[in-house]
Amino acid sequence: RRVHGLARCESLDARARKLSGRIPDAQIQQIILLMEVNPMALAHLPAELLRSEIDKFNKRKEMRALRPDSQRARNTELWAGWLAKYAARAATEPEPLDAAARRHRMNAVNPRVVLRNWMAQRAVEDATNGNYATVTVLLEALRAPFDGPEIELVSAEPAH
Repeated sequence: RRVHGLARCESLDARARKLSGRIPDAQIQQIILLMEVNPMALAHLPAELLRSEIDKFNKRKEMRALRPDSQRARNTELWAGWLAKYAARAATEPEPLDAAARRHRMNAVNPRVVLRNWMAQRAVEDATNGNYATVTVLLEALRAPFDGPEIELVSAEPAH
């Protein structure tokens, strides 16, 4: 089954980078063991920070166990579930629309281009180096954010 949107799902590596914590994994493992043996030993540490770091650690551990093919299967399942819920909700609207009318209505209120900090930064850096093409492309896209063409600059956020 083909599900649109899968190509835009994050890779395992990108997701793991976003889940990196402030406390190294080895120390988190020690903290978890200490919490099991003597929870009062950690009473002086902020509980919310510990919870957050342990949650990130557990998610990273889950991600390390995933293979790309199992991630794709999981993403397909999640997207298919969301799309089914969306279709069911859309069918209950007082004035149901066909797909083309719904797309037209959504495109009229949701811009194709939304200025992001990284886009502006890229334009500034390019202009500083004497290349104004990025500024021109971005300016043209922002002049017609609802009906202008989709531009490569907008659809290619840099990796962190």
